[in-house]
Amino acid sequence: LGDPARDAQARLLAEAHRAFAQARYPTAVLFFTRFIERAPDSRHAAEARWWLGQAHEQLGDYAAAMQEYRIVAAGALSARANGREYE
Repeated sequence: LGDPARDAQARLLAEAHRAFAQARYPTAVLFFTRFIERAPDSRHAAEARWWLGQAHEQLGDYAAAMQEYRIVAAGALSARANGREYE
């Protein structure tokens, strides 16, 4: 048996990536944001923030993109499993 909460988080992150890949950037922003809000301590938090920045960038919202990149680069997520690879 899997953890239902973790499974839901994985599905949400997968949907966010799918939306980005399909150039549905407003939907990607919504899903990545929702993932971050629901799983702020996830080992995928840095990944989600980086992709959220990418989606904002694709929408031309450079200020929002930079805000996400700065959070990752500031090292706030470095202690987590994969935070350093997005710095």
